[in-house]
Amino acid sequence: MIDETAVLIAYLGSVGGVTTQVSTRIFGPPGLPSGYTGSTKVLVVFCDGSGMPTDIPYQNLPFQVRCYGDTPSTAHDVYEAVHDALHNVSATKVTVGATQVVLAKAMRISGPMYLQEPEVGFHFWLARYSVVMGDRVVA
Repeated sequence: MIDETAVLIAYLGSVGGVTTQVSTRIFGPPGLPSGYTGSTKVLVVFCDGSGMPTDIPYQNLPFQVRCYGDTPSTAHDVYEAVHDALHNVSATKVTVGATQVVLAKAMRISGPMYLQEPEVGFHFWLARYSVVMGDRVVA
């Protein structure tokens, strides 16, 4: 079984453009870390569902990314780095634990859209991507 969110977090955490923006502040569910104040750039990644089978052993999975910053502009900088990283995925190998996963391709399916967390006013850009990944290389 593949932890799809962990795979995408590991990949994004290995891309220089993304780490330049957020360092190691990339989180999965349940979202923002406790104590987050909105003053730093942060990336949150969620798998939106179980996906649909494509050519076995690959899955086409929907992901949501929320790119936070202290202003709309700095949050957008995070989004641009994430988009560049996902846009350039092509047969990229990612190792999570003992499993090597291949990210075959990614495509933005909606967004980016600027939003603010209603209770606290944190700035973020939201986008959804379809990511094809699998744990075996198909000949």
